[in-house]
Amino acid sequence: MGTMIYTKISSLFTRTISKKPKKEKLITIASKRIVNNINSLKKGILIKEKSFNDWTLYNRDIKGFIYEDGYEYELIVSENDIEKTFSLVRVLTKTKKLSENLPC
Repeated sequence: MGTMIYTKISSLFTRTISKKPKKEKLITIASKRIVNNINSLKKGILIKEKSFNDWTLYNRDIKGFIYEDGYEYELIVSENDIEKTFSLVRVLTKTKKLSENLPC
């Protein structure tokens, strides 16, 4: 009986956590990728959040987003706070240009 109650409470708790709303944010993706320091065989994308002026190297893929070199993107993404990952919600703009103030 005790195990059954524990299982039901555990299951309810897990469902409650997984239904937590994800935070959406606006980010800009640079038109050029750079080699990251963690894995020199993979290029990371450079992102800039709306409230920041500096580019940040992001070493993961954005779920549902297909990157094309030479284009700067503005995206709305949902962020998973626990895993620190992004999923694409919507592409707002895709502009053929060289992004400004990129790190070397």
